[in-house]
Amino acid sequence: MAEVKTNVMRLLDKKKINYTPHFYPHGDDIPTDGITIAEFLGKDPATVYKTLVTRSASKNYYVFVVPVAEHLDLKKAAKSVGE
Repeated sequence: MAEVKTNVMRLLDKKKINYTPHFYPHGDDIPTDGITIAEFLGKDPATVYKTLVTRSASKNYYVFVVPVAEHLDLKKAAKSVGE
């Protein structure tokens, strides 16, 4: 069976950038929030990040990276990009 790769993994491979994928159980009865996953991986949630993509009122897309235990304040995010 071929290894399943995400688009990001393919891009990293193409650029010859080393990375370590982390796998965790998932399913309808298993929580998959960032804090639970960080703990499953034995990592401090303060050192694990999530990537959030937003779309502004002007229809522009922005990418924000925040610790999994934190929330993105959309008003502050909009202000930070001049929206």
